Amino acid sequence: MEIKNVRRLLSFARRAVQDYDMIEEGDVIAVGVSGGKDSLALLVTLWNLSLFYPKKFEVVALTIDMGFEGSDFSPVQRFCDELGIRYRIVESKIAEIIFKERKESNPCALCAKMRRGMIHDAAKEMGANKVALGHNFDDLLETFMMNLFNEGRIGAFSPITYLDRKDITVIRPLALAYEKDIIYFVNSNELPIIKSLCPEDKFTDREKYKRMLYDMDRERVGTMHRLFEAMKKSNVDGWGTDNRLYTGSRVRFYSEDIEKTAAFYKEMLGFSAERYSFGEREHVLLSAGNVEIEITDIPEGSVNSARIMSARLDAVYSSLEKKGAEIINPPHMTDAGNREFEIYDCDKRVVTFFVKRQ
Repeated sequence: MEIKNVRRLLSFARRAVQDYDMIEEGDVIAVGVSGGKDSLALLVTLWNLSLFYPKKFEVVALTIDMGFEGSDFSPVQRFCDELGIRYRIVESKIAEIIFKERKESNPCALCAKMRRGMIHDAAKEMGANKVALGHNFDDLLETFMMNLFNEGRIGAFSPITYLDRKDITVIRPLALAYEKDIIYFVNSNELPIIKSLCPEDKFTDREKYKRMLYDMDRERVGTMHRLFEAMKKSNVDGWGTDNRLYTGSRVRFYSEDIEKTAAFYKEMLGFSAERYSFGEREHVLLSAGNVEIEITDIPEGSVNSARIMSARLDAVYSSLEKKGAEIINPPHMTDAGNREFEIYDCDKRVVTFFVKRQ
């Protein structure tokens, strides 16, 4: 199948994936496909990305059938078959529960909550460790505005979120892509767009904020871009300019077995290693994000502990726990309001991982 004009969406997706560490080697990523333009554009973009991205990953797709009369996702099934993507349709009674049984006056919140739970469960059943959602740049800013004006709080959805109860990670690879670029891509290809049968479609509060942002950006060109830059500078919900897995400073560790210590940090924490000599001494410099750990056999100037900041504390903890790291204290709140946990490394040094209070 020939996919046209996907390069721009690939550029946005690759930047988001790299800036926010969304994809790791061996990931199985389930794309939540509603049948709308955003989810299908995301499916095709991730499928294309999987063909050449250095970290190999698999893309699968799933749809929650809301139970509206006349819904038919067979065109999406045929499309996935052509691309060689595993696809699953999960039947539900969400529409009946919300509109007939509960007769919700504001159904969107409950609907989203029910769909999220079903998507996460279905993704796990398909062997996925991550769920990709099709939120775009416009959606991000609309959510920010809705939270600000409706709830009086600063917030939006995050680029990447680890759900410890489900042991699954949610990513949003198209969150830097403009809606107009997604529309252009969809119009350039014969994608199996499924018309929404929801009676609330196009009549939500989000539509009002979409028009508000459009008008603001038209009157003051660049408003949307400046709004996002403000979110980044304030690191609103992980959108900061420094949202790497690890952040911190350089420390020096003394080790009687440099190879063993270097192997621990490479295998357990994903640090890269660079060897160098200083006179007759051998050193290893481990690095990840902007954290550097120098492993040396010189005791002078070495320390016996380290503190490493991580914007994705729960994901790091889950990974270390699965790999059998020796946990001293699980994630907890400190008196200063920070969240942290502690482990022993292979030399019985205390390494503290923490995230600062926002």
